[in-house]
Amino acid sequence: AWSGWGKVSAARATTRLITKPVNKKIDLLIFTGVAGSANPFLNQWDVLIPDKLIQHDMDARPLFDKYEIPALKKTHLSPSDMWIDWAKSTIEISILNNKISRFNKIHTGMIATGDQFISNNSTLKELSNSLPGLSAIEMEGAAFAQVASQEKISWLVVRVISDNADDLAAQNFNQFLSEYKFESNNLLKVLIENYENAP
Repeated sequence: AWSGWGKVSAARATTRLITKPVNKKIDLLIFTGVAGSANPFLNQWDVLIPDKLIQHDMDARPLFDKYEIPALKKTHLSPSDMWIDWAKSTIEISILNNKISRFNKIHTGMIATGDQFISNNSTLKELSNSLPGLSAIEMEGAAFAQVASQEKISWLVVRVISDNADDLAAQNFNQFLSEYKFESNNLLKVLIENYENAP
């Protein structure tokens, strides 16, 4: 399913996927796409599998703590370590075997989601200071994870670094997308083809 931009679109696409297969159990939902790096060690074409997602624009203080999702009483969401390990291993082996060749290093880390395309150094620095350990930022992942979590369905987010979320982000993002659209399906394909080795 094509999500579209932003948290509402991501939640809508996830809900449609969950409700469409009537009387069928969903084992796993995977969300993939691109993200802006918030870590100098992450570069274009690196793959980031988040072990923690947070909505950086969720703020219901003073009723709840900053970033806390009221429905779940959590500030961040995490997929199962088993799913992270499986995806990381599958992608790494596929790169080594030249099944996918364009992608670089595989990382895990925190991703922050919000309805804002980050494209300046000051905003990025502010977010990084507020969220120690932040690896990347994007606009959909945590909303997808919230819907899946509330519906008690296993989930996984797989992101590819497209830009550095800085003053050149828009230019780098558009250039990157022109190549990424030809490679994105390959990343999903290796995960689906190796699903028999899943936890």
